[in-house]
Amino acid sequence: MTECRRIRRAILARRTLAAAEEAHLFACGRCRRHAHAERLLGLLAGSPTPPREPSEEFISKVMSRIATADRPSRNAAVWTWAAAAALFAFGVGYGSRAAQTVSENVDSVAELTPTSAASPLDF
Repeated sequence: MTECRRIRRAILARRTLAAAEEAHLFACGRCRRHAHAERLLGLLAGSPTPPREPSEEFISKVMSRIATADRPSRNAAVWTWAAAAALFAFGVGYGSRAAQTVSENVDSVAELTPTSAASPLDF
């Protein structure tokens, strides 16, 4: 841990690191993150001017590309409608078959039911 403190002090002092200290940075993740953060802070502090705003030409190019990228192709719309129609047809076919099966089952149960005028609670 004392080596980590020594290296962090060297980084804060902006001293050039020796080869052994650089090897430690390669092996120690905490010291490497510290060095990276200090380097970024140094770059931000040393920046004399704020970042420039993008030009109007750049903004218009980016916005036009975004507008064309969001628009789905005509082919995609056709395939979407085809898939929806196929699902609808499948659902109608399945539903009519299920209704037919239920109807057949009701008819078969009706055939088994006695037609006498006996009370349902007569045992």
